[in-house]
Amino acid sequence: MTWSSEKLRAYWISDIKLAKKEYSLLKSNKQKKDWMIKKEKETKEIMRKVNAY
Repeated sequence: MTWSSEKLRAYWISDIKLAKKEYSLLKSNKQKKDWMIKKEKETKEIMRKVNAY
């Protein structure tokens, strides 16, 4: 499947908006730190798969 640059941009913008919403709902600094660590792990896994492709 190929994506146009507009579709790809829209996908990333919606993903960023969702992440901002999730993060803003967190109350404590520990929750925020844990969320960041989780997202870093998810991102590394995605990049590993992309690079393997």
